[in-house]
Amino acid sequence: MKKRSPRSPAMSLPVAIEKAEQIYTAEGGVHPIPNDVAAKHLGYSGARNGAAATVLASMKYYGLLVKANDGMVSLPKEFVEFKVAPSNAIKVDIISGWFKSPAIFSELLEGGVSSLPSDETLKYTLVKKGFSPKSADVCLQAFRESLEYIKDFNVSDEFEETISETVLDQSECVEEEPQIKNSNNVAVNQNPVFEPSDHIRLPVNLKDNRMAYIEFPKPFLLADKERLIKYIELQLADDE
Repeated sequence: MKKRSPRSPAMSLPVAIEKAEQIYTAEGGVHPIPNDVAAKHLGYSGARNGAAATVLASMKYYGLLVKANDGMVSLPKEFVEFKVAPSNAIKVDIISGWFKSPAIFSELLEGGVSSLPSDETLKYTLVKKGFSPKSADVCLQAFRESLEYIKDFNVSDEFEETISETVLDQSECVEEEPQIKNSNNVAVNQNPVFEPSDHIRLPVNLKDNRMAYIEFPKPFLLADKERLIKYIELQLADDE
């Protein structure tokens, strides 16, 4: 008889969160629902469908689907807290708990994130724990993608804090520009007016008392930063 691999998520945490959002949107909130209803909200015919069973099981491993009364399931109350959290720092605390919920993920993290070995070594560790090579690959991919997801949240939060401090410091030293009047002797504002949005605006002092603005979306992910750096380097190369 073929030995089954240990239990582990078959998809990454961000994908599981997207699935939870689908259920939340369909139900309009968090409350107990039958397994079959949860599966149908995700586009399956029922919970006994092979693919549906895998998805629901993965969500349960992360704690994004919990047991409720009468054999039903529910999204956790933390999911609402995650949705309305006012900062990435709070969200990171919540998703870190979900990330560590699968026992195998906690075991892989025993030495800390900074001391994680190579993927080859991690796969060897998983196989020693009873995973088949194929299952080890699936587990490892879910683990790595989940870890990168959390790192992106951390980078975004630290970046937002740094930008906020920079904006505050520079706003204290920006000189007021002289007003220009139109033909009717009415003062005209030279600076464009920006309405509050979900972006971060960073003022940059230039020569001759000029000011440039860089606008970043929130959240600003690690991949976004790398892409922006490459773009700036390309522009500088063109100027040369």
